[in-house]
Amino acid sequence: MDRQQSRVIDLLRYPMAVLVVMCHCGFLDGGGTAIQLFFSETLPHVAVPLFLLFSGYLFFKEGKFDGQLYRRKLKSRFRTLFIPYIIWSTLCFIIAVAQGQVAPSFLNYVEGLWDTALWNDGASFSRTLPGYPVNMPLWFIRDLLILVLISPLIWFLLQKTRGWGILLMAAWWFPGHDKFFGFGADCLFFFSLGALFAMKQINFVQWTRKYSIPFYIAAGIMLVADYVVMYKNYLTYHELRFNWLVFNVYVVSIMGATLALAGKLAEKPIADKFIRLSSASFFLYAAHILWLYPLRDYLLKVLAPASDAAVILFYFAFIAFHCAVVTALFFLMRKCLPKTTAVLTGGRV
Repeated sequence: MDRQQSRVIDLLRYPMAVLVVMCHCGFLDGGGTAIQLFFSETLPHVAVPLFLLFSGYLFFKEGKFDGQLYRRKLKSRFRTLFIPYIIWSTLCFIIAVAQGQVAPSFLNYVEGLWDTALWNDGASFSRTLPGYPVNMPLWFIRDLLILVLISPLIWFLLQKTRGWGILLMAAWWFPGHDKFFGFGADCLFFFSLGALFAMKQINFVQWTRKYSIPFYIAAGIMLVADYVVMYKNYLTYHELRFNWLVFNVYVVSIMGATLALAGKLAEKPIADKFIRLSSASFFLYAAHILWLYPLRDYLLKVLAPASDAAVILFYFAFIAFHCAVVTALFFLMRKCLPKTTAVLTGGRV
């Protein structure tokens, strides 16, 4: 992988982790609905598809694949993905038990690693949704572990079809948001798309910059379209409802626009500031949910913002405060407990 693509990935890691936090900071029944829908339910949805694209590209970056490489990749991902997944999930399970939201049984622990909806008393667990593990944001790691295991099949399909097999995955993903026992078509598609870039040795930064103008225009149009659909649906049904065709076109266009823009920013000195923060991205992603909801709910109760303006101010202040605290905690732990921090982040220090 060349320096340009490496810088773009490092440049985007921390901002994308912040977007993941923003996804979980919304409290739509508290006021400021229009603003929160945009910044928690529309704009941030570029983050996970980009992370999946990067993961697929990095996994197959050699442009070849064989049994020896597969075993080496499995060993590496065991350290960088599986161990952190178990640790952070265990911490969340302990918190759920302490809060009386689930019985402290080994079966509940194992089920929580996959999907808390499997719990008999899962309805009382207020920190996740059906299809998500006990540490809700880590569904991405859960699905990524599956993709790593089936990576030979992905490589085989792409190779045998000369890359056109990606259309089969797109056909499963594009019409909706289907999941198979919790595993999503979106994960398979975007991971495989990254794999295809690697297999064909295509520089995804240069490719998106080549078509930057169409991506920018499409992203702007679809950003507005997705937001309008989301907002109208929320006003009508008082719950989040997606038009998946609009949403998926938006996701593809905003990914292309983001990569094209990041390709330009990566050449600027300001990029170095974000790149220095990239090591904190995994910690922010994995740790933020542990205390986000209790802290947010407590501060809402104490501060009691009454007007829409006060709610919006609280919303943005909480996002900034929470990200700053968790990021500062990471750098403090990296300095004082470097080995522990390395284990918690899969070596991302």
